Amino acid sequence: MYKIDIEPIENPRNPTTETLDKMIEVMESIEHIDDAGFVLRMKLLNNIEFLVDQLMEEYEQRQR
Repeated sequence: MYKIDIEPIENPRNPTTETLDKMIEVMESIEHIDDAGFVLRMKLLNNIEFLVDQLMEEYEQRQR
């Protein structure tokens, strides 16, 4: 009898997704910083919102 081995193929990571992951990682590390870190957190939140919008646009384009 034959045996078929199927090896999973790694999905190539989207650069946008990698950037988003890194920004979330930074946000988690500065979560409990004083008021000076608040400005940085707000800028990161704005950038993350932009990246999520970009990811959604890419996803919608792929679905068409």
